[in-house]
Amino acid sequence: MLACGGLGRPARTHGGCERGCAVCQARVYVRRDGAEQLVMEDVALVEVEGDTCRLSTLFGEEESIRGRIARIDLLKHTVHLEEVQGASDV
Repeated sequence: MLACGGLGRPARTHGGCERGCAVCQARVYVRRDGAEQLVMEDVALVEVEGDTCRLSTLFGEEESIRGRIARIDLLKHTVHLEEVQGASDV
C-alpha cells in the first residue's frame, strides 16, 4: 500500500481530491485578469523568493511565476497564486 506524504500512513482518497490521488501533489492556479488559470499539475515543491514562486514537479519540470500565494487548500491539493503587477522580470 502507498504511503501519503512519507508518513507511513496508508494512502486513501482525501475528501476534496477529485482524482482519487494517493500522493500529496498539487495543482497550481494563478489569477490573471480576474480569472484563475491552471499553470501546473503534479507540483511537489513551491519555493518563494521575493515576488517569485518557483514550482517543481517530481518529474523535474520547473516553472517560475511572478506572484504571491493567495491560498493553499490541502484537502483539494491546490495552490492559488495572485499575479504581481509591475514586478521586475525574472
